[in-house]
Amino acid sequence: NEYKSYLRMSHDPTKKYDLFGTEEAAKKYSSYTPPLSARVVEHVLRRSTEHVLLVDAGCGSGSSSRPFAKHFKSVVGVDYSDAQINLARGLTSEDNISYMHTSLDTLPFEDASVDCVLGVMLIQFLDVPHFYKEVDRVLKKGGCLVLHGKGSPSFKDELLNKRALYIKNKLFKGLWHDRSHIYRRYTQR
Repeated sequence: NEYKSYLRMSHDPTKKYDLFGTEEAAKKYSSYTPPLSARVVEHVLRRSTEHVLLVDAGCGSGSSSRPFAKHFKSVVGVDYSDAQINLARGLTSEDNISYMHTSLDTLPFEDASVDCVLGVMLIQFLDVPHFYKEVDRVLKKGGCLVLHGKGSPSFKDELLNKRALYIKNKLFKGLWHDRSHIYRRYTQR
């Protein structure tokens, strides 16, 4: 019930809510986060024309940032949660990855400076039109935005399937995305 209230309130642009506000919550969430698949990494690399700067929006514990360290000159993970950013810093050993505690409302990057913005399991927390405008501002000409969702849950146990579908279709109605969403836009700069 508390989480449902968070979801209703989280779209109020004048207020910020930190779903993972404690170290314990951040660690627990991280322990359930599956690694980013090689297929997603390959997809991002094909879509990004240059591999200088990747921004991982809503990076959480950095599990979606770290796979790009060997492919991009610089990777910057950004997240609103201090606890997630602190955890990401503790889990990351790569020198070319940094993390910033910031809102996604105003990305702290110069205009036309980013090659790729990546968002994993993120879209349901955003004011999407505003986010697209902000991403469009920071992307270089030919840059890309890749939004990836983990898909629908599927269990062998029928009762678990029914409960998961209830959560997806009732609690998270309109917030759960069944496939990766790719948005590529060439800027006119």
